[in-house]
Amino acid sequence: MKSIFLWLFIFNFKLSGISCGILSDLEDGLSSIVRKIIFTVPKLLEDTIKLDDLEFVIFNSTNRGNEIALNATNPTQLANSTGDVFFLVHGWLVSLEYNPWYTGVTDSLLKRYPDSNIVQVGWDVGSTRFYSFAAFSTDKVGQFIAEVMNKLVKEQGIPLSKIVCIGHSLGANVCSFVGRHIKEMLDAKISRIVALDPAGPLFGSVTDPQGVTANDAEVVHVVHTDEGSLGFDGPCGTIDFFPNGGAHQPGCKEISLLNPIKLVELFYCSHYRSFYYLMEAVAQPGSFKASKCSDEEELNKGNCSGIQVEMGDLKTTETGLFYLKTNSEYPFSNNSWQNP
Repeated sequence: MKSIFLWLFIFNFKLSGISCGILSDLEDGLSSIVRKIIFTVPKLLEDTIKLDDLEFVIFNSTNRGNEIALNATNPTQLANSTGDVFFLVHGWLVSLEYNPWYTGVTDSLLKRYPDSNIVQVGWDVGSTRFYSFAAFSTDKVGQFIAEVMNKLVKEQGIPLSKIVCIGHSLGANVCSFVGRHIKEMLDAKISRIVALDPAGPLFGSVTDPQGVTANDAEVVHVVHTDEGSLGFDGPCGTIDFFPNGGAHQPGCKEISLLNPIKLVELFYCSHYRSFYYLMEAVAQPGSFKASKCSDEEELNKGNCSGIQVEMGDLKTTETGLFYLKTNSEYPFSNNSWQNP
């Protein structure tokens, strides 16, 4: 536990803008050690989280205000589903009840895909505990969600191609484990993972098998808004969007440990922008047009001129790195909207 707190101190110290080569090396080494410890814990604490601990609630265009629970062991409630099925997975210190993005993203998805079903997942038993516990729980939670999807495919006849997992922060990492467990169960991939600023702390680099990877789904659609801080550092999907470069977002004040006023709110601002952007992007076709970059150097310069893809296009199969600029406040898109 002391190692974890030391790692977090170094992490916060870096956020304040004070870093050097020695500190960076220490951070990388300690991070690697902590990750190995954290992801070994499940071997010692088997079945800490059980399927019954998770909640699944279905929303669609006809049941608003009268949502129904999905039976995880016998999910017949989705037997007649004809559209896409979107699973939403929250991150750390968030729950099914206290959630800043489920309602907004659900509304946007149903506006654009009215025949779809939205399954809001609650894994409060893991997400509301110490970050270290929540991080190692992502694999087990992903396994349980994959088991539900497996039943939908095998018992309810829902094509795997219609199943999408959307997760924010640690929820994105849960979705990556969902994809891996589905491959083990069905020898196939879910159609898409939408990873909204996937968690960085304790998930290492692009070579770390615990982090989100491009192999976890047919399309791994990543939106980076706080990379290198709370978010994962670097591209990790089949298509990666980098609004304003992918790190600090306009309208979010810089964080300094020397100025603790509204520190928590400010701390999460850029990290949260990923789902605020998605809400707007999905609901408003024609918004958030991003240009393809030829490489990371071009991306870092913000000078990309390749083909354009809308960040809210959840049907695109384009690949690569995409750059776009946003406004500092709502409406965040600086592209003109089309009337839906």
